[in-house]
Amino acid sequence: MYYKNILRFLSGSLILLGSVAFSSCSEEELNSKELKLFVNTGGSVINEKEMTLLHTPGNVEGAKVFTFNIKATRSLTADATVSFEVDNSLIEAYNKKNETNFEPLDETLCHIENAQLKILAGEMKSADSVKVSFPETESMSSKKGYLVPVRMSQIKSVDKGLRVSSNMNVVYIRIENSFVSIDPAGSSVEGTKIDPTNWSVTSNSIYGDFIAENMIDGDYESYWFGMTYTGNPILTFTMDKKHTLTGFRMVPCYSMWGPGYAVAKMQVYTSEDGENWTSQGDISLHRPAAGSSAANPDFHYVRFYFPVEATHFRFQIKETHTESFGAINEVEAYE
Repeated sequence: MYYKNILRFLSGSLILLGSVAFSSCSEEELNSKELKLFVNTGGSVINEKEMTLLHTPGNVEGAKVFTFNIKATRSLTADATVSFEVDNSLIEAYNKKNETNFEPLDETLCHIENAQLKILAGEMKSADSVKVSFPETESMSSKKGYLVPVRMSQIKSVDKGLRVSSNMNVVYIRIENSFVSIDPAGSSVEGTKIDPTNWSVTSNSIYGDFIAENMIDGDYESYWFGMTYTGNPILTFTMDKKHTLTGFRMVPCYSMWGPGYAVAKMQVYTSEDGENWTSQGDISLHRPAAGSSAANPDFHYVRFYFPVEATHFRFQIKETHTESFGAINEVEAYE
């Protein structure tokens, strides 16, 4: 009997010691070292998503949804739940570092679905994704654009060693606005032609004696002629004062080389000071009709949806109907 009691005591002690040892081992396993969660949306440690909204009267086009998941540096030892939130406190530092002027977006215009993601034990990434959407883009019209920093804010797991990456824990969604004021179907322009006396015009590309001033001399036979094979020619017009522009009428290329050098596509800019420029959008222009001429031109039109105030305007030639060169005979502004 005496020996049986001793055996029972020894057996109980061993079980207790085994339990303590197992507990210590489990506790060590759930305090992982160098195990981190992170977000990686591309090849850079700075996670950026870019979104450009194209505004036209009555419509806004552009991507409105972004998704991303979370990853781990290796397989997890225990389940983990990660929470995300918008953190506008990061915007000031981002603007300073990147020399931008993004504004915070009204929180009611940004919706986050699956703001909590789960990674299961044994996995290295979440099965689901965070979904950030912007369903009311018509209210997002700041010319400075918006920055939406979506930050990994909290981890819940029994693994107390699991950490959030210090440099890959935020997704910056950059939202830029482009305002298109040009009617692509414009076949006329309203208003009164502005007298170009006392105007000036410059070009970064001039071929021979076909100078930029020929476009505002009132003579449909003279023309500006420039090279496009060296880049996109830029034509900058300085008016005598501020005008409220409704658009432009242009006499396309009727040069000694024929109408093939007429502009096919260009971007239009306006400015109120000659330093800060606003893009009004791109316009595609047709090839002049057969049989048309400087005396009987097949006009090109640039018509704004709404009048635009400006002291300067600029055309950036992107394409012509024949490669290498471009030409314009006359440019007339209307208000």
